[in-house]
Amino acid sequence: MPQRARHEGGGEGERRWRMEVWHGLAEEAEVEVEVLEGRWQDVGCVAVQGEGRQVIVGGPRWGGVGVDEEEVRGEIVKVCADESNPSEGWATMIGETCGSVYFDLCCVRNGFDVKEGARVKAIRKKRNASVAISNRSKKADIAKEDPASLRRNVRFVSGLKFSPIETDAELLHNAVSSALQQLDRTACQSVALPALGSKDWGFPSDQSASITIDACMQFLKQAGNVRRIVLLSNDVKVVTELLNSFRRVFGSESILQDAIKAEVPFALSLDETP
Repeated sequence: MPQRARHEGGGEGERRWRMEVWHGLAEEAEVEVEVLEGRWQDVGCVAVQGEGRQVIVGGPRWGGVGVDEEEVRGEIVKVCADESNPSEGWATMIGETCGSVYFDLCCVRNGFDVKEGARVKAIRKKRNASVAISNRSKKADIAKEDPASLRRNVRFVSGLKFSPIETDAELLHNAVSSALQQLDRTACQSVALPALGSKDWGFPSDQSASITIDACMQFLKQAGNVRRIVLLSNDVKVVTELLNSFRRVFGSESILQDAIKAEVPFALSLDETP
């Protein structure tokens, strides 16, 4: 797994720290703890698994609409919440133009109170027109369609008139900081961290990368135990944006030579001239 970028901080007489970008998986990064992004955790909450070598962090969801997504609006008609963990429940809304829409409560915007009768907007994958035509000719199959699979099409839900205290960017920044602070209290010294909020959580890769790096840098300057953070992904697009953000913050000299020679898209962005 090639390392792509590295920056060491802390001056003379100060506590030293290091941040890196890796392309691939965590096994070769030689860190104490690998952070994974979980679907069911509260935002910024850390849950331990794998005897402490892996932890799951709840990441926030982007409130914007992606290229392959659509926004639908309607009213919640049913809520089924788990008393021990409300985020593991699900709900049904009746859309203004699309009928029933099912969604998991973990998709709901942080701070929004889900209840029957609430007017909401949901962001979901676009329905393929050809699939819709095919489905209309197979009513029996539609009747048997699993609501759980339909819920996976919905990525984000929030109230139509809900005004969150934090912006999406602030929520992501605070989620990264909160997770790292919790790990710092366990005397952990090295962490492998994904670009929280990206991919299935919807944040554009450039936003996720920029916010994650900024949060990590601020944390490392005042951390008590953590001295090394490895930002990693096996997705070339995510690594590309991590490198671009890394260079904007730390300069081109932070990008290692193997990244410049690599036959991947981010190599092109490194050839810019003033």
